[in-house]
Amino acid sequence: MKTIGFIGIYDKTDIMLYTAKILTMLNRKTLIIDSSIMQKAKYVIPTINPTHSYITEFERIDIAVGFSSIQELRSYLGYGIQDDLGYDVVLIDIDTAEGVSNFEMHLADNNFFVTAFDAYSLKRGLEILSGLEISIAMIKLLVAKKLTKEDNQYLDYLSRNYKIRWNERIINYIVTESTTQAIIDNQRTGKIKFKNIGSEFVELISTITTTIIPEITINDIMKIIKTIDKGGY
Repeated sequence: MKTIGFIGIYDKTDIMLYTAKILTMLNRKTLIIDSSIMQKAKYVIPTINPTHSYITEFERIDIAVGFSSIQELRSYLGYGIQDDLGYDVVLIDIDTAEGVSNFEMHLADNNFFVTAFDAYSLKRGLEILSGLEISIAMIKLLVAKKLTKEDNQYLDYLSRNYKIRWNERIINYIVTESTTQAIIDNQRTGKIKFKNIGSEFVELISTITTTIIPEITINDIMKIIKTIDKGGY
């Protein structure tokens, strides 16, 4: 089982959902855990009478909401402390330093630090990093309408005394209005589709997916996206 962290205050739900869709099409049984304070997954995923903590299924993706640690989730599923959860890939949305500790993200296969460069996203995201007690490796996933070299340097400067080991690889994602609107339209219809999704977002999802599963190629992902948009599962 591969564990992948998406850490930061920036909204990561859609990035994780579209990544998970590709993973399921690759026959990887995938679980998303939304441990964020906002718990956006509650509102964008169709479900029936959600309780405080629950797991629901959406487009072959299992989604867990309301769990504050990996052990709490194991208990809910009736597993022991050392039991595997039975998934190929687990994606975890975390926006607190406690969550990083509770989900043991220092042991994760990959951790993405997701941030925009508005004051709130950056400063609140850095609060998470400043509270880390164990050194953790992270890949920067930087979001903006326009990214500059100075943005990355500023993040390095602000986090210089934190227990972070930055990966040399940096993922840049340029947000476009057309992609934002396409994602909103998909939420209204309760579908994950790539039609009208901009190339920047497709590249982002492809990069994340190939980071998680290195043996998969970009061409493989492009074929899967065509299948999805033709209604295939």
